[in-house]
Order: sequence, then structure tokens, then C-alpha cells
Amino acid sequence: MKKFIGITMALMTAAISASAQTSVVNDITFNETAGTTLDGVSDGAGGTGTFSPNSVMEAYGATDGSSLVWSNMAPANTSAYAALGSTFYAGTSNTILRSTVRFNDFNFDAETTYNSGIGVGIGDGSKMAFLYLKVGGPGNQVQMKADTVYGDDLQTTIEISSDTNLNMTALGWTGIQLRMDIDLETDTYSTYYLREGVDTIWQLGAVDGAFGLTNTNQTNFVELDKIRIGMMYKDFEPECTVEIDQWTIETFQPGPPAPPPEVELLESWDLTGGVDGAAVGTVPSSTGTGSTLGGAVAKGVDIQGETVNLFAAGTGAAFKGFTHASYAGATTGVYQVSFDMTTWDMVNTAASNTSAQAGFGFRFNDGSDHDLSTLARYSGATDQFVLTVTGTGGNTTVVLEDGTVASDVINVRQVLDMDLGTYSVFYTIGAGAEQTAAVEGVYAGQTIGEFRQQFQTINGGNYLQAGDTMQMDNITLAKLNPATGDQTPEEAYESWLADYTVGADTNLTDDADGDLLDNLSEYAFGGAPDNPADQGNTPVESQMSEGGTNYLEYVYFERDDAADRGLSSILNVGTDLVNTNWTTTGIEFVGSGASAVSGYNAVTNRVETDVDVKFLCLNITFTP
Repeated sequence: MKKFIGITMALMTAAISASAQTSVVNDITFNETAGTTLDGVSDGAGGTGTFSPNSVMEAYGATDGSSLVWSNMAPANTSAYAALGSTFYAGTSNTILRSTVRFNDFNFDAETTYNSGIGVGIGDGSKMAFLYLKVGGPGNQVQMKADTVYGDDLQTTIEISSDTNLNMTALGWTGIQLRMDIDLETDTYSTYYLREGVDTIWQLGAVDGAFGLTNTNQTNFVELDKIRIGMMYKDFEPECTVEIDQWTIETFQPGPPAPPPEVELLESWDLTGGVDGAAVGTVPSSTGTGSTLGGAVAKGVDIQGETVNLFAAGTGAAFKGFTHASYAGATTGVYQVSFDMTTWDMVNTAASNTSAQAGFGFRFNDGSDHDLSTLARYSGATDQFVLTVTGTGGNTTVVLEDGTVASDVINVRQVLDMDLGTYSVFYTIGAGAEQTAAVEGVYAGQTIGEFRQQFQTINGGNYLQAGDTMQMDNITLAKLNPATGDQTPEEAYESWLADYTVGADTNLTDDADGDLLDNLSEYAFGGAPDNPADQGNTPVESQMSEGGTNYLEYVYFERDDAADRGLSSILNVGTDLVNTNWTTTGIEFVGSGASAVSGYNAVTNRVETDVDVKFLCLNITFTP
């Protein structure tokens, strides 16, 4: 009698999804002979030469044969440059310039000054856009900062650890990678980070900030043709160390944009039915709680033509905060505030007057001044309409247009992403394209307390003049939910994993509950990665006979949206577990269809039991 042993194994492979071809511009691996200083480090991508001599930078340290090892990193505000492998300009069609640097170790425990950082930059002969690994923030955590040298226009700071440990070993990371993508067509940038040993996919830091190749409100680059390694403006303590083992710059073409999110209105004020001259607090929201804007009557703020109207009336200012059950106390989610400036006439306002302003924002329940807000205001000194964005990086002023009368309706949109830790502000003039005003980081651990409004017709002794007016309409507060089916495979995996308690065991290959099924297998089968008693819909075997031939029938269960989740499964057979000879030859596909388990298809195969020993292996593949 033949013997047959069926061993069901769930093997994981992670495949890189097909994408447009990338082209490496610079590839610096720091693998020169141990003791080589920065001026001897060259580019492995081909012939762009070494970094410029800089005695201060060279004194920081040298390579150890595989990494650039630095200590004694003072004085600060020092850098050394080399040539970018190609020269890039604004308007390059559908091209992303990507800079990725990997730190394989750091120890900043001795740091006392904070706001110290080390980073890599891309720019021209006079300006650089740096991406730093730095120490700072209210609790002195490890942060990632994008910053433009010679004019701090491009600024976002993202906290990448809420832990106050300042060394990689204590944080449990095996490496940290920082990435900046520069969209040469739209002149914007996005930043990302990957904490090896913690993150399974890249984490978004900031998105669609104005880079500065063409935007006159940012530091302008003539071209991008240089790279630099350097320090921020604060000295590190001598005991601090850092190791960099790779810096790669490449170009690629992005894929199609994601579908827009679904907008869930929480509050909406169109002031329909408002009586001219009445207080704005007399018209409630037409959606949500029915809250009103304003409150008590304030000088210089009323309703005119079913809009919020700011006008000259001497001393006048109104402030109010709202809370709503849909967001009060929220630590996650994406929230949007939108409003229109419908009329803006400042013909009579004195040149010295820069006071009239109105806008909205958020207040956090952390007991400190971490409000985020965007105010539309008129600058009489320059005859300009501007936005003032207040975020973690301070105040950013963006010019909307010149003149004393706005040419068209201006829409302002604020997006607070509590999941990614970003606060982004956009504006649209008339029928024009939406533009990015600012992207700010949000400190970790924040809880939304209030939605804030601010109407001011006087500030610092300056006030609106008779005949001048600002009018606002279509004020909405909304939550942005992911469009159905719009999650990437990585996002779908992380969303599934977030429902369980697995600690740091978040990688596809981790086995958090010790049941011998890794996270990917639990994900594919619908198991609970934190409960060894729940392995989900695992395969089922049975023996059968047909036409005088004996078979082992093998049924495995596959999610009915497996393709959208980046999951695929294939059954292999072999006769040797040491010298593996897996193959699909000899496996007969019987059929596939809906199973008794909701959301899963049953896939049935069988193999003949014609030899002493056979092994079956279910190979599960995840494609990001």
C-alpha cells in the first residue's frame, strides 16, 4: 500500500508590483576603504565625482568600509557638495525625482541643545532643499524635517517617534530611511519614512508641499544640479554619533492618482435665510448639530446677502470654538474645513493697515498652544491678499493676488490628517487650478478639541476703513473617508492589522501569537494574528477515489477581493523538503466558487497518491 503524507505549508513571498522603469541618477554606498573621509566618497552610479573638500566635515568621521560613521559633529551649519548625476528643471513632464537616504545607526542620547540635525539635500549652486534626521519637538523626539537652506520657505517637521529615547537600539529599529519625492511637473514635494523593524510599508510624512522651482512664494531654484550632506544650525554634542550607509537618487514616472475621498459633511453654513444686518449666530448649520457661527453680536461682523460680512465699525472681533461628537476627542481620521471669500474690497484701507482677517482652524486638547489655523487677510502695506497659515513650523504667509479688490471668488481648503500627522492648506482662485499654500506637521499624541473660527475687523490698533468689506460663504466642516475600493494593498493590510494587538510584530513574516502562521497567512485566511486559537479559514484535506485512482483532495479558501488586496495563492507539490522540488505539475484543478464562509471562495485541487511520499505547499504572495 502506498503511503501519502500531506503537509500544508503557507509560504509567503513579497513581490514588487510592476511599475514604470526607474533610472538611477546617484547611488552613494559609502563602501570605500575604511578611514576614507567624505571628500573621498564617490558615486557608484557613474562618474559624478567625489564630495568637495571641507575640513570641518572631514573631521566628523570617515567610512568603516560599509558606512559613513560620524561623531564630534560640531560646528553646525556645515556641508559638503557633489554633482547631481543629471540636471533637472521645472516642467519636466510626469517625472518624480526621488531621494532616499538610509541611516543604519544613530545615538543622540547626549543631545542637550535640540533642533540639531543631519541630512541630505538637492539644489543648485546657492540653495538646497534638505531632508534631515533631527532631534526636537516638545518632548525632544526623533523627527524628520524638510527645510530649504537660505530661506526657510519649504518646511515640514514630522515626528517619527513619540518615544523620548534618542538612540536606534532603544527604539527597536534596525535602520531608518528618509525619502523625498520631488514632482518636477507640479513643483511639489512629499516626504516619507520607514523605520526598519517597525514599519511594513513606507509612512507618509508630508504631501504636496510647494517645492520652489517655479512658485514665487517659495525659495526659487535656478535648476537642480547639486547634492549635499550637511548639518542643521545647532551643534550636536560630541558624544552623539550617526552612521549613513546609502543615499540613492533616481527618477520615475508616477502611477494614476487615487480616487478622491468621500466627503462626510459634519457642519455646513451657507447662511440661507439670514437677514441682512443680523448677527451671524442667528443662522444654524444646515448639517450636523445645527451649531451657529459667532455668538454674541460683534462689531463689524454681520450677515449681508446671506454671507458673513466683515465691515468697518471700530473695535470688533469675534472668536468661537465648536465641538461635535463626530470629531471631538479624535486622535485619528482626516478632517477638512472649506470656505469661500466671495467679496474682498479694500480700496479705502490705509497702506499701514494689515489687520482685517478671517478664517478657521483646530484647537487641540494637549494643554499647550498647538492650534492650527488659516486666516485670509489683506496686507495694506503691499496691496496684497494673502493667507496666513499657523502650524507647528510657525506662520507661513502666501500671496494670493495683488490689488485692493479681489478679482474672483477664492476658495480655501484645510485638511487635517490625524493619521499621517499633517495639516495641509490649498486655495483656488475662480475657475483656476487648486494650489498648495502650505503643508505642516502635527505633533504626535494630539487630540482634537475644537473647530475654531476667527473674525477680526481690528487688530493691533489697525482697522477696516468705511466702505471696505470682506465677505465669506459656503463654510463647511467635513470628514474625508477613503473612497470605496481606493485602498492600496499596503493600506488594506495595515487597516486589517490595526484591529488586532500585535505590538511590534507588524511585518508580513512575523508570528505575533506563536501559532506557526505568519501575519500574511493569517491575513489571507482571515485569522486573528493575536489569537493562536483563531487561524481563520485554513485549508481542508480529504481522500477520495475516482475511476480506480486514489486522490488527495485539497481545498483552500481565498478572499473574494484577493486581487485588490494584492494577494494570490498557488498550490505546489514536491517529494523532498530538503532539496526542494516544488512544482505545479501533477496538481489537477477541480474548481473554484463561493464557499460557506462569507467573503471567501473555495479553491479545490487534487493530486494522485501514486508514490510513497508527497508534500503540498500553498504559496501565498503579497504584491504591494
